[in-house]
Amino acid sequence: MKLEEFRINVARLSRPELSAIADVSTSSIKRAEDGESISPLTRARILGGLSKHLGRTVNSEEIDEFKE
Repeated sequence: MKLEEFRINVARLSRPELSAIADVSTSSIKRAEDGESISPLTRARILGGLSKHLGRTVNSEEIDEFKE
């Protein structure tokens, strides 16, 4: 699932809300959603923020832009 779809439909978070939970900038989330390159640390923080919010582990295989 695309990050933006996951953020909205599963986590039900706005970009600024995820930014605060994950401790990354909103522009970093936007870059990730647009498929642009982000650092591994930023990716880990976004996944960590989603996991914390949902109360379960969200791994990179669930997010299209993070699949390797």
